[in-house]
Amino acid sequence: MHVQTFDFQGGAENFDIRFPAGEGLRLALLNAPAGGVKVLTIGENPNLEPLIEVQGQSQFEVEADDLEAIPEGRLCRFNIWHSLGGEMDLIAEGRFLRRASLAPDLPASPFEVTEAAPILLMDGDSVMHNMPGTRVFLQQLVGHQFRFPEGFVHATGGDSARKIWFGTPEIVAQIVPDQTVVVMGPVGANQTLDDDSFEEITSFLDQTFTALLAAGAHVIAVPTLLDGMGITTQDAKKSALAAWVTAYETGGVVTYLGVDHSVAAHARFHAVDVGGFDRDTMKSDVSHPNAVGARYLAGQIADRLAGLVSADVFAAPEIDNLLGAASTFRTGVAASTNGVAGTVPQDWTVARTEGSDVWTCGYGVDNSFEVSVTDTQGDGTCTISLPGLAVDALAGDILNFVAEVEIAEAAVGLKSVGVVALGSSPMTLNTDWAAEAGRYNLRTPDAAYGADTAQQTVQVVIKVAAGASVTVKLHRATAFIAGNVANKFQISGTPSEGLVLGAAYSFVPQTSGGTAPFVFDLAGGVLPTGLALNAATGEISGVASEASLAEGLALRVRDSEGATAVLPYFAINVIGGDVPVNQLLPVIDTLSPSVGDVLTATTGSWSNSPTAYQYQWLSSGSEISGATAVSYEVQPQDVGQTLSVRVIAINASGSSSPAQSAATNAVVAASGGSASWDSNINTGAPLELAYSDADRQVSATADISGVRHTRGVTVLTGKVYLEFDLGPQVLGVGLATSGTTALNGGAFGTGRCFWSGSYVFHSAGNTAMGASLLDGDVVQLAVDLGTSEFWMRRNGAGDWNNDAAADPATGGGGLDISGMTGDIFAYAGLQNDSTASVTLQGTADRQSYGAPAGFAPLG
Repeated sequence: MHVQTFDFQGGAENFDIRFPAGEGLRLALLNAPAGGVKVLTIGENPNLEPLIEVQGQSQFEVEADDLEAIPEGRLCRFNIWHSLGGEMDLIAEGRFLRRASLAPDLPASPFEVTEAAPILLMDGDSVMHNMPGTRVFLQQLVGHQFRFPEGFVHATGGDSARKIWFGTPEIVAQIVPDQTVVVMGPVGANQTLDDDSFEEITSFLDQTFTALLAAGAHVIAVPTLLDGMGITTQDAKKSALAAWVTAYETGGVVTYLGVDHSVAAHARFHAVDVGGFDRDTMKSDVSHPNAVGARYLAGQIADRLAGLVSADVFAAPEIDNLLGAASTFRTGVAASTNGVAGTVPQDWTVARTEGSDVWTCGYGVDNSFEVSVTDTQGDGTCTISLPGLAVDALAGDILNFVAEVEIAEAAVGLKSVGVVALGSSPMTLNTDWAAEAGRYNLRTPDAAYGADTAQQTVQVVIKVAAGASVTVKLHRATAFIAGNVANKFQISGTPSEGLVLGAAYSFVPQTSGGTAPFVFDLAGGVLPTGLALNAATGEISGVASEASLAEGLALRVRDSEGATAVLPYFAINVIGGDVPVNQLLPVIDTLSPSVGDVLTATTGSWSNSPTAYQYQWLSSGSEISGATAVSYEVQPQDVGQTLSVRVIAINASGSSSPAQSAATNAVVAASGGSASWDSNINTGAPLELAYSDADRQVSATADISGVRHTRGVTVLTGKVYLEFDLGPQVLGVGLATSGTTALNGGAFGTGRCFWSGSYVFHSAGNTAMGASLLDGDVVQLAVDLGTSEFWMRRNGAGDWNNDAAADPATGGGGLDISGMTGDIFAYAGLQNDSTASVTLQGTADRQSYGAPAGFAPLG
């Protein structure tokens, strides 16, 4: 008999029950809610009836024979309910596992862990795209069982079910049959006129799920979540969508607006139980989960994933662990570096790489290596490194580094724990989004060596905030070559999306890697009538014979060995042949504008006798809301941007394709004004921020009592270049949205993208910059709002984004800010130190270095 006790006064309502098969279970309940009856339910699938249901008062007892209903080795869920007065309340829950006595009863199609498999792909909208967020917590939980290949995140903020379907061929091309799981984030938050009905959304979801399953993947789907912020107008539809996704696994009938929709059951499809998601406490806005909600969703997804995989990378016999004896962090020696005390692993170096507090190292009662810091005086970082690891990698080899770490109970002030090798696992500097107490499996995403490499340093990085008390245990680690992509098969090119009826069209894609001969086809969409695809060359050509809009076109190529690659989906819009055709582009009468100038455009010259014109003014390529007249008055927010105008000519046959003028020079302020911080951003009395030098400089006052933030006064648009002159104790600089306040800098990747310490945090994760920011540095930032990318470096030297291929002038290697929505501004964060300061240099006369080609200062 396995005996286990749970105390309801312990502060947690979630725990695990694990014991060997063949034993009975006695679960004692201490300090449980008084009165009524307690009910224990155990099952494999939250969408089906429980396999075990027993009642009790202060304990439950289940005989071994009765527990045979629970498959050996299969991870299940249990609930404890309190039945009182006709009401049933869930008072505890967790995971339940009867460990196999001989061999586990594995799922019908289990995944075996090898160097290369299984792989995890993700799709959906911003819920799965954002960092920090659900996907980051999920990666931290399942890194010991799943590989994260290059480009594994397909989720895009704002994508509707229709756009997700359009992008499905790209995911299918990455699927390795019977070795791939696709996690699909909740779909239904984003709706357009083309897919806003229940029937349209479920049709696109059905097509998406069918394609993924047919390609040989398992699909883990998160049902649609109800809106937050008290918004209930979509409740009926979103509840029906959630029920439909759940029924896609088990089968059933979903009723919406009085219409029954029959849904068949699907093998290898797994709906996540989101019944415990509370939209009032687990969302930060209408659509996005907060840290509590993201942790909950990640845990629910991880539970479904756990039942699909046997073993892990630490135990898989096929994996050659390059760490050898160093993998267990054993054989302690006395610490010998400044800022580190106690005993450290013999093969590893432990260093304090940020802050002034002492990190204490040693071995716990379970013989795991522990690193602790207590009541820190400021931000701190401890780096545990294994330098000179022999990897003997060839060009194109992919190195994965995985570590099992444990965050001890009562941790306070932890920012992040991550692993770093050729790449790095996602890390955050926001304590609200840090992992909580428990075990995690951190893994570097796939990154390939560009040249033969003999040695590699691998690291575990622990970051804490001021006032932190944290203990992190390192249990085991592994490093191995996961594959080689030296001859990775790829397709590229940018098809033209506009075509006049009767005009010739031609697009030829480029391929790299793979083994010839190649065969091209369309994996999605239908070409306009009159255009054809050459299966041997991939050229799309011809003369369109009728006006139409062809969307969701996905050009696919296969090589002779069966490898596939898919070009991101695109559209071709064919407009009527008798509509006006531009002969001479529009022209703007002032090419060097200042704020307050009124610009006027010509119509340009057109054939087919236009009778009317439409105008749209653009700021650095982005449409200016409401600027649709022949003239436009230059606004303060246009400073640093180039202006152009787009003209559409109209006649009885229809509207033309747009014709766009040449761009003006960058707009300058009317009086030579300069960029500045928004001095309205501050705390309540006593004020903790001070602004000086015409609000260019922000400084901490003697009353500062925590990390504080500010943003620029000018909305950034187009292609802008800024500099930040750093004083002491700067948390970070970069970009922020209008949601930034003195007390809240915003979520990483969505509320702000910035350089802090030695990392730049962006919408797609974080990038190691190779060095930490220092007092006196001049940080350079170039941002292209049109492509949602930015570049950073310091002091006029070194590679942008610490990447030799990155260059704002060419558009290469930009970091992603697509997760940021709304207006975007310059950002600065100050540490909790009265000496902290940073100066924004937004105008050319105050900047130390020239703007990259194509970018302009704010004045």
